[in-house]
Amino acid sequence: MQAETNKPLKGIHYLMDSDNNKIAVQIDLNMYGELWQEFLDRLLIEFRKDEDSDSFDDFLKELKEEGLIDE
Repeated sequence: MQAETNKPLKGIHYLMDSDNNKIAVQIDLNMYGELWQEFLDRLLIEFRKDEDSDSFDDFLKELKEEGLIDE
């Protein structure tokens, strides 16, 4: 992990609390949209890693039963 610097990053703005602690960040999506999407995808994967899931075969069966795909 890199040491934090006081040099501001273009397109990144922090919201500070009354004790001057960073509590939120605003990211310019025009500059960092792809990077943000990658971060969000990884965060969602981590968040959902312990959720139950159906097998691919069960998923296909359900789609077929609902008439959403041909057999």
